[in-house]
Amino acid sequence: MLKFDGKHCYLCGNVIMTHADGDHDHIPPRNIFPTKISGNLITVPTHKSCNNGFSKYDEPFRNYLTSCCYDKEKAKEVHQTKVRKSFDGPIGDKKRQLFLSKVRDEIMTDDGELIKGPLVLIEKDDPSLVPQLERIIKGLYYHKLKKPLPFSALLEIYFKDIHDFNKIDFNPQWKEVEKDVFRYFLHTQQGDDAKGISGLVFYEKIFCLGFFGL
Repeated sequence: MLKFDGKHCYLCGNVIMTHADGDHDHIPPRNIFPTKISGNLITVPTHKSCNNGFSKYDEPFRNYLTSCCYDKEKAKEVHQTKVRKSFDGPIGDKKRQLFLSKVRDEIMTDDGELIKGPLVLIEKDDPSLVPQLERIIKGLYYHKLKKPLPFSALLEIYFKDIHDFNKIDFNPQWKEVEKDVFRYFLHTQQGDDAKGISGLVFYEKIFCLGFFGL
């Protein structure tokens, strides 16, 4: 059994006082990965109450990612084996309609299923999108430094074209969690680890940069 031993929650920053209060969160959410994976995924300690506040958004977050990247093999696999099941039944149909209301440039999948095109309407106040990316960066920060990102280190998220990013004079140390599904880098400023930059790539298509404490 995994023990918390006074570890801090990566989300709220407070100590996890008892085992009953603690949980381990996958960074990024487990559901964006195929059923079969090649290695171990990243987990970080959190309060159950803090984790529950985000976990309900894992499903729509996955749906947005896999539909944006449907032309990528791994995203298509996850969409066909997981997303389509979540749209079954009356409740699933409501989820589907909400999902389609946030997308544009609809396209047709290989089997004639209408999902979406290359663009998702990113809204700052939508907890299933930008806040999820902030959560992932906080988790990666904890994974690397073994402590929560300070609340004073404000996070800003920017979406970039991965090809444009590759052209600039910056060579980060990418870490691959699962090939063609998720890779990232996280660098902190020398002498002040509350400041830094992180990059996230999903399905080798969606790329975002996160700046913290700058």
